[in-house]
Amino acid sequence: MHEINPLVGRIEAVARAEVPNYDEGKTAQAISRLKGLMEALRLLNEASKPPQAEDLDLTELIHQVGYELTVPNDVELVLVRDDPVAIVGDGNLIRLPVANALRNAIEACMAAPKREEVRRVVVNWGTTDRDAWVSVLDDGCGLPDGFDKVWEAGRTNKSRAEHYGMGLSIARAAAASVRGRLSLRPRESGGSAFEMRWPLERD
Repeated sequence: MHEINPLVGRIEAVARAEVPNYDEGKTAQAISRLKGLMEALRLLNEASKPPQAEDLDLTELIHQVGYELTVPNDVELVLVRDDPVAIVGDGNLIRLPVANALRNAIEACMAAPKREEVRRVVVNWGTTDRDAWVSVLDDGCGLPDGFDKVWEAGRTNKSRAEHYGMGLSIARAAAASVRGRLSLRPRESGGSAFEMRWPLERD
């Protein structure tokens, strides 16, 4: 990746200089797509690194992820808790699956048939005596047939012009790095339920 990034940057610079109306053409789209794929591969590499333990407030981390997301007016993001939830763990590795789950839930709500009431994404989290957990419930379009295969790299039901099918693979790799596990299932009332659970580190 370290060798490829400068090369792609150089290709982009040359293309801008040599291709008329570069920003409006397919060359710009292709280079942008390549840069997006490289970013996905970078995240997959980051997700596979050994965890670095630090003192964390899980509530603060989740609120920060929620703040950074773009949430449309017809979707309500409900973050259930405001009280601190102190844990020891790797904030970057926990953030990757949580951010992916929230983005997927919001996109699922946007893809569902329109209705009068606002669709909701409800996020809850906490700890037990053994592990920490994050739960994301949505009112979205639900999971596709064969959803058990969504963990495979390169598999997506979204537009391939905008998605690489790497999000859940990155999330699963990050969860594995903190010895955690992810689950994704349809809800009886519609939509989907995501959970991440991982063992608590001790000071």
